[in-house]
This record gives sequence, C-alpha cells and structure tokens, in this order.
Amino acid sequence: MHGELSLIHVNTPTELRIVQRQQKQTVQSATADLLATACLLEKALDGNLDDETHALINAAYFQVNQVQTTFDKLVAQIDNIQLEDKSRE
Repeated sequence: MHGELSLIHVNTPTELRIVQRQQKQTVQSATADLLATACLLEKALDGNLDDETHALINAAYFQVNQVQTTFDKLVAQIDNIQLEDKSRE
C-alpha cells in the first residue's frame, strides 16, 4: 500500500486482536528493513570517506533512528486501540 487509506471495520474483540497483530507484523517487517539499512550505514562509516559523505551518512543514520522512534509510537497506538461499547447507545 503506497499512500492509500484503508478502512478496517472491526466488530469483535477477536477481530480487533487479529487486526492489531497484522498491523504489528507490518511494523515489524518495516523495522527489519530499517535495521538492515542501519547496518549498511554503519558499515559505510567504516570506509575511507570524505567529510561530506561521512556527514551525509551520519544524517541518514539519524533519520533511521527517528523512523524507529516513530515505529515505536505507532506500535503503542496500535496497542491502545479499543472497541467502542455500542450497547450503551
């Protein structure tokens, strides 16, 4: 999914747990890709680089860490999703 918005209808606690698990698996997959990127950036820093290239790689590594922080927040949001109790309406 690239820039698409999807609407997921969840009616039961079981469906909610399934959706949460799927969302977390997606985040975990992206986190694995992010970790691989961080490893490549670390390896690149071991090379003989000019100052500008070194600074760019450091900036990219910082961005990787920022994305990881965002993923952590997203997982917390997924954990906090709750079903509304419509029986009171």
